[in-house]
Amino acid sequence: MTAWRDTLGRIGVRAMPGAGGFWRWWQQSLLAWLPQRWQWQLGLSQARLLLQQDGDTLQLLRQRDHSCDSVASLPWPVHPQEVNNLLPTALEGLPRYWLLPAVHALRRPLRLPAAAAARLQDVARFEIDRQTPFTADQVYVDARVLDVREDGQLDAELVVVPRRMIDGPAGVPDVWNSALSGIDVADMT
Repeated sequence: MTAWRDTLGRIGVRAMPGAGGFWRWWQQSLLAWLPQRWQWQLGLSQARLLLQQDGDTLQLLRQRDHSCDSVASLPWPVHPQEVNNLLPTALEGLPRYWLLPAVHALRRPLRLPAAAAARLQDVARFEIDRQTPFTADQVYVDARVLDVREDGQLDAELVVVPRRMIDGPAGVPDVWNSALSGIDVADMT
């Protein structure tokens, strides 16, 4: 669906505000008929493996949709190859994300015009100076759309993490860099 909408957007066709919500609902309804295992095997599932260092342990969590299940707790430090050897076959292929504590990130809500959706990352970089005490070169930045309002405006979230929290000695260990698909921040709850 996204590729179809992107193609239409490039040639100048726009869907009505709120139409994206219908397509997401329709896609999720169709996916609900497939067993979870099939969804994962077809690449339709959002399952991933989260790695969170908690003092002298490394917590391994499997995240599927909006729920997390504990997989293992390993003594820290641990090498990525050791984790690979301990994982069940069903979890070996999951993408791995380093999970930072929520206190390491600064989150700011944004209300943006609908036109900002196509360039959300650029808009987020511009908002760093206005919304945070940091400059753009001091942080890693991401943004996501939380909701599309009935008037077409976007409710978005700006998330910034100081570079020292990832690149510094207390950040992601160098040995893990090549084993990770990305870095995420834990929710506040």
